[in-house]
Amino acid sequence: MNALPARLPRLRLLLMVLPMVAAWSRPALAGDQRAAGPPPSYDPPALTFPDNRISLIDAVRLTLQHDPNIKLSEQQSRLQEGVAQTETGRFDLTLLGNMNFSLTQTALTRSQVIAEQKRRTDIQRSITDITTTRETASSAITEYQRLALDPTGFRLTDTGEQTQFDVLNTTIRNTTDPEVRAIYENLRRDLIARGLSTNQQVFNQSVIELASEKQKLADLGPLPKENQSIAGNINLQLIQPARNGITPGIIAKGSFDSDRFKGKRNLERFGGKGAEDVYSYSVGFTVDALLLRGRGIDATGAPERAALIDYEASELSFKHSASVSVLNTIAAYWALVAAQEQLDIANKSVLLQNRRVEVTNALISGDEIPRSERARVLASQAGDQGLVFNAARAVNEARVNLARAMGLSVLEEANAPLASDPFPGPADPGVLRGTGPAELITSAVDRRYDRLAARKLIESGGVLLRLAETDLRPRLDLHSQITAGTVAERRIGNTSHGWSAPSFSVALDFEKPFGNNAALGRLQQRDATMRQRSITAVDLDRNIKANVVQIVRSLQETADQVQKARDAVEFYGRTIDSENEMFRSGQSSLIDTILTQQLQTGALISYALARQQYATLLAQLRFESGTLVREGPREARIEPADLVTLPFAGGPAK
Repeated sequence: MNALPARLPRLRLLLMVLPMVAAWSRPALAGDQRAAGPPPSYDPPALTFPDNRISLIDAVRLTLQHDPNIKLSEQQSRLQEGVAQTETGRFDLTLLGNMNFSLTQTALTRSQVIAEQKRRTDIQRSITDITTTRETASSAITEYQRLALDPTGFRLTDTGEQTQFDVLNTTIRNTTDPEVRAIYENLRRDLIARGLSTNQQVFNQSVIELASEKQKLADLGPLPKENQSIAGNINLQLIQPARNGITPGIIAKGSFDSDRFKGKRNLERFGGKGAEDVYSYSVGFTVDALLLRGRGIDATGAPERAALIDYEASELSFKHSASVSVLNTIAAYWALVAAQEQLDIANKSVLLQNRRVEVTNALISGDEIPRSERARVLASQAGDQGLVFNAARAVNEARVNLARAMGLSVLEEANAPLASDPFPGPADPGVLRGTGPAELITSAVDRRYDRLAARKLIESGGVLLRLAETDLRPRLDLHSQITAGTVAERRIGNTSHGWSAPSFSVALDFEKPFGNNAALGRLQQRDATMRQRSITAVDLDRNIKANVVQIVRSLQETADQVQKARDAVEFYGRTIDSENEMFRSGQSSLIDTILTQQLQTGALISYALARQQYATLLAQLRFESGTLVREGPREARIEPADLVTLPFAGGPAK
């Protein structure tokens, strides 16, 4: 028997230690930022723009705010954060509890009814007997009182006692000696007094016993009809699961049991069963441990660790989605700029054709050229007008594509802006030729978020693979408990009188599957998944490096193409002016003039397309090298120069 106060300091110590262990053992999530409320619903805006135009940097900024692909990637990251938080929750300090109360009422059995009826019948029979005794004593008292008044004339009902008095009366009558006669008279008086006293005592005792028996019958009450069982239990357990497979805890249990007749008190004298209510409770410690399968951090803690790594990978993928969306917007923007330039080229070509028609009509009127040339120049004019319509359609499509890339709603034409920025000029030829893929490949390896995410997925796959390997072990789980308890009857306060300790239990659960196919199958799945992730990561590296090499070369060639296309435009510009003058003076044919004009238009379009390709390749090179979007303290950061310049043109990017 041990007193509870001697153990209270240990309980307090464990209660303080468990929360500290919980706080120490819980790893923080990578972001560990929880929104105060639900995120706003996705509602892409329909915007209008000053002068119906937008700059490239503004287009990119709107993309980062509204592109659904970025928002989807963000929600995927939030989803993975939730998965990681769920896994972390497996190791939260947890209070477990259950409480139950039951009331069971059953009809009495026949034997119980007979027993209870017998209790009441016995008392009733006793009451009848005592009543008879009381009445007999009362009658005897009355007779003795009358006998005392007339000892010779009154006769008792009890013939035996009356015979005694008859003998005594005869003796008194026949005695002549006064002294002897007085002795016999005193003896008669004593017998009468003794009879009166004895019957008075019997009467008084009968009255007491009769009242007692009647009270017993009243206390028993009516015959019970139902048995009533009441039971209540409360169990509390505070546990702190650890990542190594060990779970310590504190337990507290209490119970209450009562078994009685319905409507009756516990005591037998009141019609009860005589069984007292029982109160008990106990406190103690538990330790559960995974001894084989699940043992160690690489087993029990593996799902949480893998989920946290996957969350980090999702954050990196979220950041990479910003680069993808920005690249798409830049490509759409330069496509719009090219379409606008082609529309401008087509409009200028139509103006030149209109002037050529006027000149042709004037030359025909002066009989300087045949009238048949009119059809030729009108056909050329119609062809250029068709180019205008085609270019206008391309501009409209490019505007909508840009708005779509930015994540904006297009409800009317004003919601799809035109581009206000021109194509960037080519880089210095010396700088461009000195740009090699090696430095850019190194940058891509260090900066590409998708590559970093792929490596994280390999890491989490390795964690889960190790978990699958530990699952090959047989299962051997330990469950242990040590408690101190107390029990008492009638009142719960009586439980403080004494404790019994220690009580302990130890249990082991064992499982050894023969063949172990389930665990082997999971191991193969995990191994295949990690190999897939490894192949994907290596293939991504391969493609990044190849893309960098390809784009660097394509960019150099495209820069030369831009230069040549610009030269062609300048040469055709000079030629077309000369041809128009010669045509007016009659020194050149209409066919030569139209052909020269068409060649110039083609050169202008080629120049626009070459600059579009160059600008797009610049963005692609930035994207492939991981220098398109810079990570700010809270969100993606875009520098305008990064959209139109070579990576590291001014030194290594920060």
